[in-house]
Order: sequence, then structure tokens, then C-alpha cells
Amino acid sequence: TPLENEIANNISEFLVKNGLHFVGLDVIGDFLTEINITCPTGIVHINKLNDVCLEKEIVNYFRALI
Repeated sequence: TPLENEIANNISEFLVKNGLHFVGLDVIGDFLTEINITCPTGIVHINKLNDVCLEKEIVNYFRALI
């Protein structure tokens, strides 16, 4: 949503400056409630269970869209 984009844009510089390039943001209503830095979208668990490197697949997918 436009509000979620605004929230992400407002905190993105801080996150990147602190080495956090891929995080999960939880928004409830009009409020950011959580910044998930340890396991956004469960990627660590998906990788472990399926012996994959999902983050590489995600990056390649988005690069293909550009």
C-alpha cells in the first residue's frame, strides 16, 4: 500500500546503513509493529528444509524484472 511504501522509505536508509539489506516489516493498521531482521519470510527455514539458497533466487528474480 502507499502507507507501507512510505514506512519502508522512511526507515530504509537507517536499515541499509546498519547492514540490514533484506528485512521483513510488519504493519498493523497505520503502525510499524516489527522489523524482522533474523528471518524475514522464513528464508532460513526454507533454505534448511529444502537445501536451497532462496535469497539468490529472489535476487535473480528481481534482476530479471528490471
